[in-house]
Amino acid sequence: MLVVIGVLLYAAVPSNPQEVASSVNFGDEKITAVIWSKRLSACQFHPEKSGKSGAKLLANWLDWLKKETLILY
Repeated sequence: MLVVIGVLLYAAVPSNPQEVASSVNFGDEKITAVIWSKRLSACQFHPEKSGKSGAKLLANWLDWLKKETLILY
């Protein structure tokens, strides 16, 4: 947990730093934005509200899910 100007900010801190797929600078702190580990991915923001970059992220996730589904079945 980071405290920034009286506001609580919670950020994921994976035990394996290699699971951090993306990070962002927030004030003086570098926080996790996206984690990716085997078949798990998660983000700490709303990609649907992030314009073209968010749309690309969602498209990549959907492509990844399609490939994973083919592997599972």
